[in-house]
Amino acid sequence: MASSWPYQSLYDAIVALVIGKTLKILLVTPSDTYDQVNDTYVSDISANELAGGNYARQTLLGVLVTKGTGGHAAVIDANDVIWMGLSGHAVEAAYVYEEDPAGDASSPLRWRIDGDNITTNGGNVTVKFHQTDGVANLNG
Repeated sequence: MASSWPYQSLYDAIVALVIGKTLKILLVTPSDTYDQVNDTYVSDISANELAGGNYARQTLLGVLVTKGTGGHAAVIDANDVIWMGLSGHAVEAAYVYEEDPAGDASSPLRWRIDGDNITTNGGNVTVKFHQTDGVANLNG
């Protein structure tokens, strides 16, 4: 027998996970290899984070969770994030994490955004959150 979450329960869990939290976003280089089992905290992936230049982690603004449609229980959306003047950096992915004041070792990763949603123009790097699909669609 298959099991699944009722959409309302999954939606409620996602709201509790992200709303009212300090969510930040960071970029990683192509040397990052995503490990869904062991990449738990920022410290697990920070060795592959961009460094230098105008790069700095950013706070995710405009975070919104809506009830999904078309088979999605919840859609997480946020404002697009732009890093200005990052020429010379290769970007593989972005990670959204919940900032813990105690540091990277206790700041949990919330989701990874593959490079398909990241654009560069030789100087700026933008992580785009689709207006309808958001950054993540979650199913039961």
